[in-house]
Amino acid sequence: MSILPPRPGKWYLTGPMSGMPQLNIPVFDYATKVLRMQGWDVISPAEMDSDKYRAEALQLPAGASPPTCDGTWGDILARDVKIVADQVEGLILLPHWQGSRGARLEVFVALLCQKQFAKFHWEEEAVTMLSVKFIKSEFTRALYNLPSSSLVVGKRRPPRDY
Repeated sequence: MSILPPRPGKWYLTGPMSGMPQLNIPVFDYATKVLRMQGWDVISPAEMDSDKYRAEALQLPAGASPPTCDGTWGDILARDVKIVADQVEGLILLPHWQGSRGARLEVFVALLCQKQFAKFHWEEEAVTMLSVKFIKSEFTRALYNLPSSSLVVGKRRPPRDY
């Protein structure tokens, strides 16, 4: 996989945070650092919280409720959704975004606003662009708790009876 040159404009980094150890802040910080070194202009939700919130979050075990010193989960998500709708060209998706309620909402808003999508790959520290058709498919699968299409390699999945 080759490293995709940065796309113009600001890009929002999305992925799982709630329920993750340390709210996944170290993962967001690492991806943000790598992307910026490659020339991407990235907005990371992990960088937008107060120092107090961040310090508390970095002490959390998996499954713990997030700190409330910066507001409720809804307050923070509203801030992030506004950024997705009004300030960025697209989203860069971290692995396992499909399992995150907040990331799914951000993807939904980005779809409504006709944003672009890219995926961050850990092993290669690379970004690939994703089609809207693929994102819609993954989004639908995540909503209905269906297996990811990226898990099926070289086989057609038999039709499901609903």
